[in-house]
Amino acid sequence: MKASDWISVNDRLPKLGERVIVCHYLPDGSKYGQIARREEINKKVSWYNEYGNYVEYITHWHEIVLP
Repeated sequence: MKASDWISVNDRLPKLGERVIVCHYLPDGSKYGQIARREEINKKVSWYNEYGNYVEYITHWHEIVLP
């Protein structure tokens, strides 16, 4: 996976409910990657990880490509 393969959230977003790999910042400024999806709850769209926890500060995402 090359850096150029990542999609900025400013350019395009995945479909609602689609599981993707996301890159986001932690409060200490470090970058972190995990699987997440966008969900609409109470008419508000937010990102949630595999455990249903809210994820913020997402900068880029990448489709999950199976070998």
